[in-house]
Amino acid sequence: MEKTRVIFRKDCFGVFALFPDNKVAKGKCVGYSVREKHFHTIYNYEMNESKPCTEEEYAPLKKELEELGYTDIEIVDKI
Repeated sequence: MEKTRVIFRKDCFGVFALFPDNKVAKGKCVGYSVREKHFHTIYNYEMNESKPCTEEEYAPLKKELEELGYTDIEIVDKI
């Protein structure tokens, strides 16, 4: 089974996940947050306008993703 690469970041709204390999259009990928659930976003914008987060900060979101079926997550900093 292929791993799902995930980038965990934070902004003023909280912690979110980016799925850089799940592209929806040129320069856009799928993201996920507790507040918005799945959403489409511009990868470069999110990377520039957010900050990395710690394992402690992203642990609840990672757990939620695993409960949704993302069981083979590979955490990366960027692509």
